[in-house]
Amino acid sequence: MTENFRPTDPAQWQQTSTFNPMVMAVRTARADVDIFQMRWVSEGFRNWLKAGGTVPLERCLRLPSTPGQMARLRRNAWVAKAARVLAAAPVTPHGDQDSPATNNELAHTQTAADLARELDRFVTRGGWSHWRHLPRPPADASKLRICLFHIVSSNNGKSLGSKQVERILRHFLHVDLSWLTADT
Repeated sequence: MTENFRPTDPAQWQQTSTFNPMVMAVRTARADVDIFQMRWVSEGFRNWLKAGGTVPLERCLRLPSTPGQMARLRRNAWVAKAARVLAAAPVTPHGDQDSPATNNELAHTQTAADLARELDRFVTRGGWSHWRHLPRPPADASKLRICLFHIVSSNNGKSLGSKQVERILRHFLHVDLSWLTADT
């Protein structure tokens, strides 16, 4: 498998979106290539060649290799977008004001709980029962309801629990996967 090439300079780390392979793939496809993408592609191809082509190239590049993995990635991108939409609303601060790490963790936990509640409401009492047969949400739907629609539709009509939402947010909240959630 590809070795994890990680820069030592924190500014470079942020510049490469924490080395998320999908972000790297999108940037490479857009010809927005820097040394980190070149190293990532080079290492992926080197590992593919070492394996004699027996390991799929997308696996060597740490990319989703099945439709299910891609659907899960898309769902997770919508979860992160929904969390950002929820966070745009005024919220009361939680936790110890002197500890940003505590605030961040509590904010993730609170946002995950809030989003899980919204998802549950959407599935049990909200628009899902009326929209589930639609290929996309109605044009007049709010930003949050658009996100909820895509999350639930990519999750076979089921909601997500707060712990699962929290796990997704820890991995995807600060990663730019906006190309996956372009309103279709």
